[in-house]
Amino acid sequence: MSSEQRADRADPGAPTLAAAGTRLASALMSRPADVARHTVALAGELARIGLGSSALSPDPADDRFAAPAWSADPVLRRAVQTHLATTGAAAAMLDDAGLDPADDALLRIVVESVADIVAPSNNPVLRALATRRATAGSEEPGEVEIPLPTHAAPAARRLAFGDDVAASPGAVVLRTDAFELVHYLPQTREVHALPVLVVPAPGLPGYLADLSPGRSLVEHLVRGGTQVLLVSWHPAVGGADAQGQALLDALDAVERISRTGSTVVLGIGDGAVLTAAVLAHLAAVGLQERVAGAVLVGVDPRDADPEVRVPRDLRQWLADAPDGAPAAPVELPGELLGTPLDPAVVDRDTLVVASSDAGAWAGLAGKGAVEVVDAPPGAFVAAPDSWWAALSEWLEVRTGERCEAPAELGGRGMHALAPSPGEYVSAR
Repeated sequence: MSSEQRADRADPGAPTLAAAGTRLASALMSRPADVARHTVALAGELARIGLGSSALSPDPADDRFAAPAWSADPVLRRAVQTHLATTGAAAAMLDDAGLDPADDALLRIVVESVADIVAPSNNPVLRALATRRATAGSEEPGEVEIPLPTHAAPAARRLAFGDDVAASPGAVVLRTDAFELVHYLPQTREVHALPVLVVPAPGLPGYLADLSPGRSLVEHLVRGGTQVLLVSWHPAVGGADAQGQALLDALDAVERISRTGSTVVLGIGDGAVLTAAVLAHLAAVGLQERVAGAVLVGVDPRDADPEVRVPRDLRQWLADAPDGAPAAPVELPGELLGTPLDPAVVDRDTLVVASSDAGAWAGLAGKGAVEVVDAPPGAFVAAPDSWWAALSEWLEVRTGERCEAPAELGGRGMHALAPSPGEYVSAR
């Protein structure tokens, strides 16, 4: 690492969690009346909860507490109401703190992450109690099988972005007319030095890589010590050249944030085709060392098998995908940004997840095409574990040595603009 790079490691303009927390404490100390008001309000609400007279209830769209037991059982109802009261008070104090946007966005990410972790639905004792209270033989909400056309019918109640799907903690650190760059919060003390940039198919919802907790590829990678960023495309992004330039801009930002000159790029569906095209372009101009390796996941979003039962988060993703989305794989363009493309000159390590035209997609994970991306450990057909495990092993030797996890999201002048998953994920 050069002396300039070492000097750049600490960006005085980028808010760290410790610094943002200190500024929050200072702001609250300067507003004792507001703090007292929220404290008294919380105490009063907790008293009403204890007496059974509280009117607090979860959002009807919040599937975590949709089972009748969470509202019918007095113990479970009080647990949910206490959670809502305390998290609401924390959010209200942040609202009144008057922090600058970067500090506010970072602290909201932390508060929301902690709130999710301590939610009653994540408490094994309370969850077991809710299960015992449930009516025998009744199905969990959202688990009723729905016939799946090429694009699945939307669920009766949508899963909420940031809670039920696209829930991995993070922040948008760059927004352009073409994409938002989402930087995910590290969940380990140490991370690999080289980041992974996830590139979904342009024009399709980016949360295919970040489905519900426990079934999210992003979550799996972050928990394994990988630094993960994701391109969330604007639905109106232009053609091949515009997409190629956008991916190069995203690479510039990732290199700036991670203070490295190389990135592993993971493309999904048409995002894999775009990744291959940009890699060939970089090879043609002598810059392919900017890519430490490429993962190409061949998925056609329109190949979902109508006979296969599809989980609810995937049904919603299919419903969100526009009907005019091109099928993958698309043909690799002959040139990109004025550069003729010759894949033969690319010498980067590549991991390909795909099937031949003659082979069923189910051979990959016993599922339909889109569901190949949804393959948490334990889902296997012909080999132990899923391709996620193989991906983790492949990345282990290609993402550099482990180092201390960064203390901020973004960096070097790129600050948190909004909590993940950002605005573009729903702008369609």
